[in-house]
Amino acid sequence: MLIRPRSKVVPLSVKMPNRRIVLEIRTKDEVELTPPIRLKDETYRELRIKQYGQWRTAYEIVGENEYEDQLLNGWERLTSKNGTHVWILGTGQQRT
Repeated sequence: MLIRPRSKVVPLSVKMPNRRIVLEIRTKDEVELTPPIRLKDETYRELRIKQYGQWRTAYEIVGENEYEDQLLNGWERLTSKNGTHVWILGTGQQRT
């Protein structure tokens, strides 16, 4: 998994437990994770932060192999609480 910082960097935690990617970011700003983007031979998702009324890409999360591409294209779940935003991306059956 390749993480490309693109603008003002806020702390990002990335974990990869069994068949999952867990992204955690802490900010009081509004955040979003784009749907998977396929460009040439690369699959990636952008983690965006809304600052000063504009969306800015903070990170690009890039799959470096077929397995990581599948994770980026799989299901996702978002939880947000007190400025902590956590996305879980995965393949297979989603656990609740």
